[in-house]
Amino acid sequence: MDNGTASQPAGAETTAGAPALLAAGLAAFVAALALRLTGIDSRDLWLDEIYTQFAASRDWLGLVDDRVSRGHSPFYFAILKLTGIDPANVTAVRGLSAVFDAGAAGVLAAGTLRYFGARAALFVAVLYVLSPLHIHWAQNARPYGLLMLFTAMGLIGAIGLLDTVGKDRPDGDPALRWPRLLFTIGWSGAALTMTGGILAYLVVLCLPWWPGLRRSHLSDPSFRRRWVRAQKIPSWTAFVTFVLVSRLHVADRIGNYWLETRRPFGPEALGLLLQEVGAGDVEQAVDAFPALWPDVALLLSAATVFAVLLAAIRAVTRPALRPATFALLALGFGLLAVMLFMSLNTSLLTGRYFTPAWLALLVAAGVGLATLRPVASVGLGAALVAVMIPLALGAAHSEVGRRSAQPQQIAALIDADANRHAPIVIFRPVFRNVRMELMLLRLDEPALPRPDMHGERGGERVERFFASGAPFFLALPETIWSQTYAADYAAEACLAEIEAWVIARFFAGPCEPPFSAP
Repeated sequence: MDNGTASQPAGAETTAGAPALLAAGLAAFVAALALRLTGIDSRDLWLDEIYTQFAASRDWLGLVDDRVSRGHSPFYFAILKLTGIDPANVTAVRGLSAVFDAGAAGVLAAGTLRYFGARAALFVAVLYVLSPLHIHWAQNARPYGLLMLFTAMGLIGAIGLLDTVGKDRPDGDPALRWPRLLFTIGWSGAALTMTGGILAYLVVLCLPWWPGLRRSHLSDPSFRRRWVRAQKIPSWTAFVTFVLVSRLHVADRIGNYWLETRRPFGPEALGLLLQEVGAGDVEQAVDAFPALWPDVALLLSAATVFAVLLAAIRAVTRPALRPATFALLALGFGLLAVMLFMSLNTSLLTGRYFTPAWLALLVAAGVGLATLRPVASVGLGAALVAVMIPLALGAAHSEVGRRSAQPQQIAALIDADANRHAPIVIFRPVFRNVRMELMLLRLDEPALPRPDMHGERGGERVERFFASGAPFFLALPETIWSQTYAADYAAEACLAEIEAWVIARFFAGPCEPPFSAP
């Protein structure tokens, strides 16, 4: 590190023993968990969390079928089911994700202490504990917390293997045991958890063959043998997971979804991504701290991102830190570049898909801050932390409501009917919310499939279902019913009204309350 100001030579193992590593990891874990559990029950459910609840409430075969049929790995959901946590208790389910993400903080703190020293470990722990993006997704009943835990393990394992470059160590050296173990468990688990974990692993895996590295820093034959040996299990795991699960989501089912309904690549989308990475969600930060009006929240978010990037660049450009920081370069900057490139054609510009890259950039930033002279290191680190604290607290204490009474009433009406398994054609304004409510109503009935719901597609599906003569429901605004459908379909319908909405039931026998004949 620069001018001997760092606590130790960069990239070299510390003399810290197991008790010190354990203490550092435990302290980071406790701090991260405390912040992530704060306000974990303050936000309302959203649809993807209900998918988690629904999958975990099925029997084992139903869980696997529900996840794999939609191109998602069942691994996280199986772990959730094994814990015995009641899927209907969303706070407890979120708590499991918070524990996983806090575990990532512990792994990063201990690993950074071992390979970069105490000051770097302190910076890394604080930055990750306060990361609004990771707080936000740690408080969601989704696989992102587990992905961060495995990514942290894989990253520290990669750093440990890179630290052996140029060092005469036999393959049986006990000092190699932990890096190999962390590399194997971490990247295998990441690949099993999410498709994004496979991509993150592949970016790191290819590091020794990057142009400029393959014939210089990483040309050490003994290191390459260790690297190839370590990647066997994760590579097979990633391959099998992609073939059996991820390919379905990426290639067969995805269609134009990400291009048509998500963020197109452009300044506005990049601005929203910047907000999410820096603040978790700017609107939530503003809700939690009204003094942070949107412009200030955006400014703080941007300042956080750029400060982290500058500190990370300092770390990966220091010759004295190499080759240990090559793993940070790959996962941080390499994966970031890959994700942005992919988004040119298929938009993936949502914060949660950048969580592995941001994890690595935070580690690199902590290491970079530790290379500065103590006064500058403490001053700049304190300024960055001061900016992150209100955004972190905003992410932890957000109160966002997405559920409303009308979709709940529509769902309850349909679910109480004897024909509740019939297809439902529903207009978009409440499509998502009614599906949420119907799935919640089925959590305690593991034998039931997902509700069979369809958008109306300009009337095409209404005509098709009506021509089939089989029972189905139609839910739409009263004005559209009276103007477009009543004249042609009313004679066959049983009708119910909820505020300004009409729920029509077709071909399901006599009209009984709450349904009535037109």
